[in-house]
Amino acid sequence: MPNWINKNTKQVLRSVAEADLPEDASNYIQDPTFNSIDGQPPKYWKIVSGKVLAMSEAERAEVDAAEAEANFNAAIAEEVDDSAAITRAVVRVVVSEINALREQAGLKPRTMDQVRTAIRSQLGS
Repeated sequence: MPNWINKNTKQVLRSVAEADLPEDASNYIQDPTFNSIDGQPPKYWKIVSGKVLAMSEAERAEVDAAEAEANFNAAIAEEVDDSAAITRAVVRVVVSEINALREQAGLKPRTMDQVRTAIRSQLGS
């Protein structure tokens, strides 16, 4: 049975009948040769005129730069998410402390809805 490589994902399928391919056969190269890509991870492969080739050093550098930028952006997004969670936790603690003091003064506690409304009004001004 033939081997296949997906033209888009570069996934290699070994010894698979055409009828058993998960997608249309036009999305694959049948029995590709891997001589020029030995030792290279799939992220450094390119498909040119139906052939699997290794990327040039410049192309690999572009892939690495794009990957590094994506990783950096993901780390920043995670940090922002963490910052938002920390900010919410701090607000809850401060409101709890303020409510304890308000109770001692005989005042009603502030609800989180009241706090959100007050914060939004400050942000809008």
